[in-house]
Amino acid sequence: MKPEKQPKLVVKGKRKISRLKVKSTIKLHEETAFASQNPLNVKIFDISELGAKIVSYREIKKNKNVTLHFQSKDMLKSIEIKGAICWTRSIKTKDQSFALAGIKFKKVNPKIFERVATILITRTI
Repeated sequence: MKPEKQPKLVVKGKRKISRLKVKSTIKLHEETAFASQNPLNVKIFDISELGAKIVSYREIKKNKNVTLHFQSKDMLKSIEIKGAICWTRSIKTKDQSFALAGIKFKKVNPKIFERVATILITRTI
């Protein structure tokens, strides 16, 4: 029997913060002047206490305020982390187009981040 693959904490380049490499689908709300739009399903590829990298099949605009919703099957309510889109990159292939985006979180409690990391790790394994 193969041992289960564990997500890795990775430090790249000048970054002082470790990023957790994951692959999971989460909900994202873009906040507008009137109210939050319907949630958008996005894939999250890495996360740290400062931010996350996501992929969406819909265009995402830079400088938008967003809320990420993290939830496991046994939770009644999701954990929310607020942030802002700090960079975007549109990618087009022969078959599809999608957007990569970076989210900078607004002040995250370390205990909340631990809970989010646990949710993402259990989904990734």
